[in-house]
Amino acid sequence: MLTSLQSLTFTGCGGLRSFPEDEEWLLPISLKELKFYNFQSLEFLPSICKLTSLKFLEIWLIPKVVSLPDEKLPPQLQSLIFCHCSFLEKTCQKGGRDWPKISHISKIRIY
Repeated sequence: MLTSLQSLTFTGCGGLRSFPEDEEWLLPISLKELKFYNFQSLEFLPSICKLTSLKFLEIWLIPKVVSLPDEKLPPQLQSLIFCHCSFLEKTCQKGGRDWPKISHISKIRIY
């Protein structure tokens, strides 16, 4: 496993609708920065609650994801950026259904 990996970017994978959730495909807990760009078919984001080093999360151009994963995002997360994610832009606003999952993050940018 890639135990020292600190930054990872996923960029558009055509018809991918979700990421696997099995034990063989776990994101390394060493990640500090995670980015998802341009997934036109993606409907579900992977669980990231166990990424205990994650500080920065960016999600760009993912129009079909309607909600964040069920669990709260990691407590040490410092920066969250959404851009052109129409459903997430609404659910992550103050008072939205995903707001309790992200309200602890000091820097939230929604474009």
